[in-house]
Amino acid sequence: MDYAVCPVSKDTGNIQRAIKLADEVGCEIIDINDVAKYDAVLYLSKQGLYIDLGLGEQGYSGKCYLAIGWQSLDFYTWAGRRPNQPLLKAVRGSKRPLRKGGIILDGTAGLGNDSWLLANFGYQVIAVEKNPLIFALLRESLSQAAIDYPEITRCLRIENANTQDILERLIHRQKDPNMVDNSIWDYLRAPDVIYLDPLFPKEQHQKKAVKKSMCFLRAVLRDETMELSLLHKALAVAKKRVVLKRPLKSEIISIGKVQPVHRAKGKAVRYDVYVP
Repeated sequence: MDYAVCPVSKDTGNIQRAIKLADEVGCEIIDINDVAKYDAVLYLSKQGLYIDLGLGEQGYSGKCYLAIGWQSLDFYTWAGRRPNQPLLKAVRGSKRPLRKGGIILDGTAGLGNDSWLLANFGYQVIAVEKNPLIFALLRESLSQAAIDYPEITRCLRIENANTQDILERLIHRQKDPNMVDNSIWDYLRAPDVIYLDPLFPKEQHQKKAVKKSMCFLRAVLRDETMELSLLHKALAVAKKRVVLKRPLKSEIISIGKVQPVHRAKGKAVRYDVYVP
């Protein structure tokens, strides 16, 4: 995908933000007259960041205008804060339940919607995203949220890293607790819960409408799917449980003899719960 950054307003602050963003994601800064040359354009303005992405071939009709941020998500009404939501039930668990302040490692953070939900319920969430473009958008969402919800944003930490590498580091630390080389992960308490939400197989979406955000992620990540080794390493690190998001009717993933001990079902997805 060929993408670029376009600063809508030309004030110094916005130009500097555009330069930093373009450098981080490895793309050009362009003028608004050149946007037609690119598959995707990240527009920066005083109001925030949004994306113009042509997604006809990815299952969305016409242009996709995707605003970055969590403003439209319902985490504040009674319905949005129901404690029996499938993700919350899976993460909290019934045996050895996860209390407020428990550490959750979201190993496939994406745009951070689930991480933000979990932080809203008082968990300490570490959201990891390895793609530099997606991470830049995740950081923008967190920056916007910090203005109105500083207490919640203090529960959410984001990292641009490869979850495979983090888990390997934590596994090595289990074997040798004295191993320290000033990596930030050497000082991380082992997460109570590890949450994984990989891209679903493309065929799972062919017969149903797909959200703009999912179309965007699929276009950027190019149908990258989860390696089973990620689940295997997560099981070696998590103290309480590993939660894997799956399409509702997809097959169950087993790691050797380890199978989900519980499944929390939603309308279109389910959350498979594994116990180390």
